[in-house]
Amino acid sequence: MKKALGKTAYILLITVLICAFLYSGWQLVDYFTKSIKTEKAYDGLSDIMHQARPTEEVEAPDFDWSLLDRMPVEALVEMPESPYVTVVDEETGKATVMLPEFQELFAINPDIVGWISIDDTEIDYPVMQRCEEKDYYLHRDFYGKKEARGCIYVDEKCDVFAPSDNVL
Repeated sequence: MKKALGKTAYILLITVLICAFLYSGWQLVDYFTKSIKTEKAYDGLSDIMHQARPTEEVEAPDFDWSLLDRMPVEALVEMPESPYVTVVDEETGKATVMLPEFQELFAINPDIVGWISIDDTEIDYPVMQRCEEKDYYLHRDFYGKKEARGCIYVDEKCDVFAPSDNVL
């Protein structure tokens, strides 16, 4: 009787461990599949960003960049030789001042506030910010879809248009 009970417990334990192993394997495959899909999506965004940037080295406009510290960005658009453009979000009607290379990405998602790229690394991603919702991009991708790995974002309390040395 004890042998039969021990054998049943052994078979049950082995069955539970096999199920846990299979579930863990499925979770790993799911994680890496989503990771590859996300990587391809960010490669597409990177292509959009790099196509919008000038391919040849262009002489910088005669523009006093120190004005950023002394004037609101909105006023800079009106200045001659200003590199900025104004884009209006069709949904909200809100006007945003940005560099021209961000226009196409802004049309996809108006929460984009920058781009981080480090030469000789694979770091080449959009930087997002949603001021109305805390940690919105912590578990969302560039498109706002649920994504465990999230997206690089700036804290909702930071003002990316006010010059500062500190950005969270």
